Amino acid sequence: MIPNLTNRQPLLSPRYRRRSIIMLDADSRDFAMALQRKFPSIRFLEKNYWEERWFSSVQGEVYQHPPSLRTPYLPDLVSTQGSAMAWIEPSSWQPRWSPFPRSRDKQGHVLHGLANLPECSFEYSPDRVGPPKHDDLKYGQVSVPFELGNRVQTRFVNQVWRLLGALTTNRYDIVFDDTGRRRLTNDQTAVWTGKHALAWCAAKPQRRLWQSCRPIGAPLAEPIPRKYWRAENCENPAAASDFRG
Repeated sequence: MIPNLTNRQPLLSPRYRRRSIIMLDADSRDFAMALQRKFPSIRFLEKNYWEERWFSSVQGEVYQHPPSLRTPYLPDLVSTQGSAMAWIEPSSWQPRWSPFPRSRDKQGHVLHGLANLPECSFEYSPDRVGPPKHDDLKYGQVSVPFELGNRVQTRFVNQVWRLLGALTTNRYDIVFDDTGRRRLTNDQTAVWTGKHALAWCAAKPQRRLWQSCRPIGAPLAEPIPRKYWRAENCENPAAASDFRG
């Protein structure tokens, strides 16, 4: 019989440090190699590996653990169809399932999780994996959980942020959508972009980063037609201040 979930204390939500990122696959590989040089015991894997292997019956009345706790590590952060995880694997560590369900999904199925998740980890969720399909690169996110007062986790977060900062920038030229003319240079944006993504954007004038950004010093941008991105997809076209009648 499934243990009564309503009598269990909810897990405390961890705090997170997050950074928005625009990364091509080459940027993600550079980041992975920098992490491996800094942390020889770091491991990469599919973010949803455990989720895909949660098991419950259709009725949610019985549950069982997956047949194997093998951890299929990846060589980098892009050998995945979606988001990835990275963690520092302790010596002789072996994954262990929690003996009790931690929650249920929307269908009422029982969900399990790891009982011994490594102390230092982060989630890596770029907007896309593979070659860009459009001329506007959007951003994803790096998310690092930590507990207040945990010096090991705090040091890990700071080290990851320094590595990421060495491979990215948050300084851009902001351009008008309707003319492509440079509006200003902004060095306080919340989105950080890898050098390969910057070079991709600078190679053609119609390309943008994060809707209206271009690399500093890149050739003049082409205007975006009114019928295109901002005019068609803005929830309130009248509020699209870059378009002037």
